[in-house]
Amino acid sequence: MKKLHADILIAERGILDFLVWLTATLRWPSAIRSLPGRITLALAVSSCSKLIYVRADRNILLERRRGWRDEALIPFELVVYDTLASILKTPVVDTSRASISVSLREVLRVVGEVQ
Repeated sequence: MKKLHADILIAERGILDFLVWLTATLRWPSAIRSLPGRITLALAVSSCSKLIYVRADRNILLERRRGWRDEALIPFELVVYDTLASILKTPVVDTSRASISVSLREVLRVVGEVQ
């Protein structure tokens, strides 16, 4: 797979998000270990040299997404994202109790460390 040229790409959604969506939508906890899951993980890792996981605590996420049609999926998705971050040994930025500007500074600090 050819890599896109960019110094830094910040994305709301990416290849790993597809795997999380698949796992949560199908209620398939073992999707990460399945053949499609392993292929998706390989694509995600090969398409991006460094990953950073930006997360928040369960209750904060539920508060931020109150009224969202798929709100019930949030706790399950959080477990999957946390599992992926652990498997991939991804740096984590927790936005639970931080303002947007503080969170952004932390992401930029981590980006500087992982380059």
